[in-house]
Amino acid sequence: MAIQVADCPQVGTFHMTAGRSRMLEWARPYLAPVVGAARRAHRRLIHGQRFRRPVLPWDYEVIPNGVDVERFHPDVRPFEEYVHPGRVNILFVGRLDPRKGVHHLIAAMPRLVELTHGGVQLLIVGDSYLRPKLEAAVGQGARGHVRFLGHVPSADLPAGMPPATSSSRPRPGTRASASC
Repeated sequence: MAIQVADCPQVGTFHMTAGRSRMLEWARPYLAPVVGAARRAHRRLIHGQRFRRPVLPWDYEVIPNGVDVERFHPDVRPFEEYVHPGRVNILFVGRLDPRKGVHHLIAAMPRLVELTHGGVQLLIVGDSYLRPKLEAAVGQGARGHVRFLGHVPSADLPAGMPPATSSSRPRPGTRASASC
């Protein structure tokens, strides 16, 4: 591992949360050299308050995931085809991976369409080999209200934000996150 032989300051970013894990317990003997090396890192970073009590008992600095306000702001010209007066747009941006929870949003859409009398749309930005399976999972009552936009280049991503009334990041096993 690079941190074991580096002669310059090292920073470690940790994505583990509190709680026991059978996999972590099983892997502990194999991870011991890595954990020992990480203990020597000059700074240890975590991404938010929910990581405050990580598995490894060290001091951490919380660096929240931020937003580049120079790129993402209300004056960005939106993708016009997704702006519908009277329709709420829910935006998901991320990998189409079960850990990201987009399947929960898709499953909720028929009920949301019903409750809003058709006044809601889910815009899904992201791609993976699971896309066909997720497209097939869109319920009859939500067809026409769930749009898979696929990969959007980073430079074009800000244009996907203004039509969104809400962005959602459901994460199974964690507190879901939504912002308006």
